[in-house]
Amino acid sequence: MPPITPQHVDDILASHGAALVLYARQWCTDPDDALQEALIDLTQQTLAPSDPVAWLFTTTKRRAINQARGDSRRQRRHVQPARHCDAAAWFYSEQEKKEEIEKLQACIQQLDPLAREILVARIWGNLSFQQIADITEISSSSVHRHYQSSLAELRRLLDNGTPRNDQETLNRHTTPHTHS
Repeated sequence: MPPITPQHVDDILASHGAALVLYARQWCTDPDDALQEALIDLTQQTLAPSDPVAWLFTTTKRRAINQARGDSRRQRRHVQPARHCDAAAWFYSEQEKKEEIEKLQACIQQLDPLAREILVARIWGNLSFQQIADITEISSSSVHRHYQSSLAELRRLLDNGTPRNDQETLNRHTTPHTHS
């Protein structure tokens, strides 16, 4: 396969950029930096990966994890107050239903890390189960089972403690939000 072109990188970034930032936010406080490093890595490949989108999700995850490890090491070495990963918001929205978004964010954060990773990659990243399987290094059938159980768990978490059905909230917020 020939090297990846700048136009191809632009297309991937336009269609998956917001989802990649959201995906990286699970592991680090500067997801834009993790994505930027992954994009640089992509452009430096002599041959384009067979699935550039899945490759970029995998590399972004690795960069985000490395960034979090570096932050952790610096935090242990320095006396300065460290930035906390929990301080980063999962969603940025100007919608009037801020409470619903906060509730959804809190519920997603309650999921176990693998379930959260699969859910974010599938819903906001629009990745196939096979692409997610490649990223997480588990079978696509296991990814599908994790995805189904994480949706059920998310619905359960949304329904607990609320008198009305929050299925509308889940439906409204399971599409990617883009910044203008």
